[in-house]
Amino acid sequence: MSEVHQPIVNVNEGTLKELISVNGLGPSLSQRIIEGRPYEQLSDLVRVSGINDLKLASLLPFITLEDREEQTRQQKTSPESFAEKHVESSSEPCRGITFPLFEISKDHQAAFLIVLGGFFLGFFMLLLRRRCK
Repeated sequence: MSEVHQPIVNVNEGTLKELISVNGLGPSLSQRIIEGRPYEQLSDLVRVSGINDLKLASLLPFITLEDREEQTRQQKTSPESFAEKHVESSSEPCRGITFPLFEISKDHQAAFLIVLGGFFLGFFMLLLRRRCK
């Protein structure tokens, strides 16, 4: 299978046709993005109706705020892709794409302990209930 290369579109300067070409953006969502311009950061797109943190995370590899010359210069000089660099340097709530609600690993640990504690509490209650019968 051949991989189709999608161009990176500037959300502040891209035309409606260019925005529609981005995987995940339809005509109405692209129009709302155009109406909400200008954007200072890519995370500002969450204020557009129809874009949440997960949707934004799926769009990050295909959108930018930089002009075309800066994009091509950066892609030639940098071995890592623009999307990877943006996700690593982002301090926005969608820092972890897999778990956007958990910003740091301590949150992962706390959630795991809560689930594990709930499991043991339920198991203990089940044992007590059987014993009382």
